[in-house]
Amino acid sequence: MILPKTSAVDGAYTKGSLELPRFLPAPAEMQYFGMTFSSDGNYIYYVVTRKNTSLGVLYQVPVLGGPPRKLVEDVDAPIALSPDGSEIAYVRFAPSKGLNNLIVAKADGSDEHVADSRKTPSRYAYSWFGQSGGPAWSSDGKTIATVATGGPGSTVWSLVAVPLPSGPEKTISSARWAGSGRAAWLADSSALIIDAPDQASSFSPQLCVK
Repeated sequence: MILPKTSAVDGAYTKGSLELPRFLPAPAEMQYFGMTFSSDGNYIYYVVTRKNTSLGVLYQVPVLGGPPRKLVEDVDAPIALSPDGSEIAYVRFAPSKGLNNLIVAKADGSDEHVADSRKTPSRYAYSWFGQSGGPAWSSDGKTIATVATGGPGSTVWSLVAVPLPSGPEKTISSARWAGSGRAAWLADSSALIIDAPDQASSFSPQLCVK
């Protein structure tokens, strides 16, 4: 894990004369993914799964050290934070219901509600099976964007936007990608940057502006 504008020396991170705490490798039975900084830079959100399981658990930890705080169970992708940091958005696969849900909750994980859903095998961006994607919240707070696909094994992903508070989604780009990617809005919400391979790139990741 790398902190912005810092240097690593023997596992410790320094910023000026301040030595920041060590971020130790995950134990062999754990996997970390979906690291996301809070807008004020004081916290990191991350998802943890145990070996041989598919249950992702969202945690929050202070950047300058301290115990991690468990927030939400059953998270399938990196979270997105609302502009004021008061809410989070994440993807949850609910196979028993035949749904893939885009969920919004308070920043502590309470008061969950479904912003929009896709019927399986269609999926929103996720971080499984070699994919690495997640939602992005616009700076005006009105829209969540993410890539979506027709189902597991599909090599066609499109960019969709979900108006808040409750959809429905709409496709916002004619471009198609060969894999899931993580989108990020420009500061004025005028465009999105997405890290994903296009259909002609032989699965080589690219940064695209849409």
